[in-house]
Amino acid sequence: MSPTMRVLALLSAAGLILLSGCGGDSEPAAPPEPPPAGAQLEVDCSGPRCGAIDAHRYAGSGVGIWQYTNTGDERVALPIRLAGLAGKDVQLIYTNHGDTPQRLPALELYLRSPYPLATPAARLAAPAGTDAANAEGPRRPRRPDLPPIQADPRQGLKHSKPSPASRIMAPRPAAPAPRLGDVRTWRVSGYGMGTDEDAIRRSTLVRQDVARDGRSIHVWVDEQTQAAGSVTDAMLDGFIRDLVQGETAVYDRTVALSGPPWGPYPDVGLPALAPDQDLHVAFIRDMMVAGMVQWNDVGLNDPSGPPEDNLSNEALVLFISDDNFYNPVLDELATFAHELTHLATRYRQVIVKDLGQEYFHQSWFVELMALMAEDALYLPGLNRHHESRDFFVRYWLRDQGFNCDILSIPILAMDRCDSYNINSTLGAYLLRHYGMALYRRLLDETGAPDSWRILDKAIRDVGGPGIQTTLRRIGTTIALLPAASPPNFGLGARSDSGYELVPMDGALYADYGLPAGVPMYLQPRGFFPFVRPAIRDMYEETITVPPRTSVSVVVR
Repeated sequence: MSPTMRVLALLSAAGLILLSGCGGDSEPAAPPEPPPAGAQLEVDCSGPRCGAIDAHRYAGSGVGIWQYTNTGDERVALPIRLAGLAGKDVQLIYTNHGDTPQRLPALELYLRSPYPLATPAARLAAPAGTDAANAEGPRRPRRPDLPPIQADPRQGLKHSKPSPASRIMAPRPAAPAPRLGDVRTWRVSGYGMGTDEDAIRRSTLVRQDVARDGRSIHVWVDEQTQAAGSVTDAMLDGFIRDLVQGETAVYDRTVALSGPPWGPYPDVGLPALAPDQDLHVAFIRDMMVAGMVQWNDVGLNDPSGPPEDNLSNEALVLFISDDNFYNPVLDELATFAHELTHLATRYRQVIVKDLGQEYFHQSWFVELMALMAEDALYLPGLNRHHESRDFFVRYWLRDQGFNCDILSIPILAMDRCDSYNINSTLGAYLLRHYGMALYRRLLDETGAPDSWRILDKAIRDVGGPGIQTTLRRIGTTIALLPAASPPNFGLGARSDSGYELVPMDGALYADYGLPAGVPMYLQPRGFFPFVRPAIRDMYEETITVPPRTSVSVVVR
């Protein structure tokens, strides 16, 4: 009996369902090249909880993880032979490490075995008013950055000397502090409103306080929100209290982690806000994003210029959708921390260093930093939920957003290639395995010329193996690894420098299956998982590994 027939016979004997006999190849492909001498799986885990004895044996318990990486330019036939499985699933995950799509081989696909839940409490608890598996409340795109043309008031100034006129304009003295009840009209970018034109929103100042670093914070509510009565006084009282009061103040902790949102900057003739500028938070109705910042707001309008160029609010301002208060999948404190991190990283990495827009990170990296900040700043009892654990990682697994290139998908993607789901999973792994030292190193990096390369360097600088090995290991998360996995795997808890990172146990996502069809191509930096369920003892199969692609084999 051939190896392929052997595994199919074992699966048939177990009464398991074949989902698809189709593969990525729609026409007969050339047979794979013979494997190089000695090509075989290698053990990829070690230490506590690693169930891999050697390249061919599973210990019968623990998490066994093996891998093979094809670094060449031709397909490789990889023979796999694992003993000691005792009825467990063998889960396999391809990872494309290159910059070009790779054609996937034909594969039989099967259903994954039910997850062995320890207790019903292991399931993910949905927030009030939602259903964990289906109706999770309104989903919407998350906090986009503005397109580059609008993104940086310093664009084009890096190599130019300030003119006398621009020196006069930089900076303009801070405007008098507003008072409660004052009315102001905010210009909200159409990019965040889901329209082609900016929205002009008349808003009232409803709360204000002073943070520990001396920066005044003003909270505005637009008249449409006030008319709807959807944001109450109690909500606003709680928001400003949680923002600036006590040891858990969200503003203070975000600044301590990511840095101040604004301050002194080099004199390059930039017409911009004063270093001690107040911070404004404007709650806006009917936004199509949870929150956003507009980088051009830190610049000042030129009274002598054409009106169409004077679009700045001339303020340090975060726009937050008012439904953060009542949408069960949103959290106004997490959104604030996310957007404040955007301001802080832009100020730290571009403004202070006197760099232009072309030196800032790519959009996926900008969002990665803000999502990592949310993850690290989460506090039970303060935040209503943990966005990464309870939503983003879950959406990534449930929507099966695996075959996606993080470097090329748009921030506002509305399909399974959702950049926030992918970024959040990547960030969750990075924090739990490389810690706050990695985050702080990333804060001091600029994105030129390549944010992916910058991330690779930062991982190596803190003692990690680099982004390619990291990417492969992140892919094994699809196997729903327990929080208590071997070192370098899973999304377990971590206590680091006063930050408590919550565990994300695979049992939380027990209901989520695997793809039911094989795509034609595996995208760069994409994953494709499949399973051989309930193998009685010996698993034998020869699989084809495309060029520049690895395969991880997981038994848990």
